[in-house]
Amino acid sequence: MKFSLSVLMAIVAALWLEGEQKGKGTSPVVVELFTSQGCSSCPSADELVHKLAAEQSVVIPLAYHVDYWNHLGWSDPFSSKSWTQRQLTYVNTFHLPGAYTPQAVVNGGAQMVGRTSVHCAREIREESMRVAEASVGLSVTGGRVHVAASSKRPRLDVVLAIVEDGNLTPVARGENSGRSLRNDFVVRTVRRVGSLDKGPIDADVPLELDASWKRHPLRAVAFAQDRETQRIYGAATAMIP
Repeated sequence: MKFSLSVLMAIVAALWLEGEQKGKGTSPVVVELFTSQGCSSCPSADELVHKLAAEQSVVIPLAYHVDYWNHLGWSDPFSSKSWTQRQLTYVNTFHLPGAYTPQAVVNGGAQMVGRTSVHCAREIREESMRVAEASVGLSVTGGRVHVAASSKRPRLDVVLAIVEDGNLTPVARGENSGRSLRNDFVVRTVRRVGSLDKGPIDADVPLELDASWKRHPLRAVAFAQDRETQRIYGAATAMIP
C-alpha cells in the first residue's frame, strides 16, 4: 500500500501527539524563572512560562526578578538582591560562567534559556514522570500556612514561597520602555520552614503579607530541596484566600 507524503506526515504527527500525551506525568514540577523588567528578552520568557503552566497543571512557576538590570535606566519594582543570590547559587551548581536572563531552572536539576520552549517542555515532561521522592502537603487557613513534608532522602530543606499574580507595570525607561508588562508568579518572600534530616515535619507558620499585595491573587508554594545539589524532589501549591 502506498501513502502520499501528506498522509505520511499526518500519521507521523498523530503518532508524535499520542506520544506527547502518554508522556505527561503527574508529579509536580517547579519551574524557576530568573527574569527582569529591564531585560528585552524576558517578556517572551514570562509568556512562555505562563503558557506552560496553563497547559500543564503539574507546573508550579516561580518568577524571581533579579536586580542586576536595574542600572540600565529602569528599576524593576519586584527585583531583589536575594533573588540574584539565589540565581548565583544555581550558577555555581551548574558551573556556568555567569548569571543571565531569562534563565529557567526545572526542579533544580536542569537549566536553560527561558525562551527555549522545546527544551523547557521536554524537561518538564521528564520530571513530571518521575515519582516524587518527597511528600509535600500545603494548606492556608486563618492567616496561617500549614506545611507537612516527609522524605527518605537526606539533606532536604522545606522552603515556603509567597507568589503574586496579575501585576501590570507600565515601563517608562530601559530596554522595555513604552511597554506595559504583565508579571505573574512573582516571588515576594521565601523562607525555610524546616529540614527533613531528622524525619517528617509538620509546620504551622504565620502568613506574613504586605498590604500592597492584597489586591492581587496570591498563592503559597512549598517545596523540598536538597541543600547541596539544589534538586527539588517534591512540591505543592495552594491559593491564599
